[in-house]
Amino acid sequence: MPANIKYNSPEALLHDFRSGDEAALKTIYDLHYHSLFSYAFRITREENVTEDILAESFFKLWQKRQNMESIKGMIAYLYAIIRNQCLVHLRQIAKRDSVYSELQYLDQSGNKEDSEELRAYLLQLIDLEVKQMPGQMQQVFRLAYIEGSLAPAIAEKLSLSVHTVQTHKKLAMKRLRQALAKKGFTKWSYLISFCVVLFSFRLH
Repeated sequence: MPANIKYNSPEALLHDFRSGDEAALKTIYDLHYHSLFSYAFRITREENVTEDILAESFFKLWQKRQNMESIKGMIAYLYAIIRNQCLVHLRQIAKRDSVYSELQYLDQSGNKEDSEELRAYLLQLIDLEVKQMPGQMQQVFRLAYIEGSLAPAIAEKLSLSVHTVQTHKKLAMKRLRQALAKKGFTKWSYLISFCVVLFSFRLH
């Protein structure tokens, strides 16, 4: 481990990390962020997604900190979490693309007015649900999915931790999926990210 003013050994770093010292978490984050980002990005090929996956992975690591027995084991655990999250993301893309293909089919073979009406209805559902979100969650949602800000930037702007930002993002998307499902769009809920993009364009 590179020399550090506070942590002169991996053992000292591990001890403070397991004890809940956020400075130790930041040290681990700073030491390994770039290699972890490169690893995840090679799988996702999406910078925003990679940022989110890393934020969520470090959050999960923090929750399991007392189970860590060595720095080496901790980093291996991080790589495993990141790999799993990347695979989950790829599976979600496959499902979303499947639904998107159905939407394209509707455009090509059905009534164009019907497909436009469906899009407008989906966007209206999103708009209503976003307006009903708690204040802080709504701020995070708009910054992340409409303005395209990354989790660290949002955290700094709103004076929140990256973990809190990540939690708000997950809960916001969950609310949107549930709102679509309640209206009978259970399968179409996988199209939520696509709808959010359309929603953001409409606001600009």
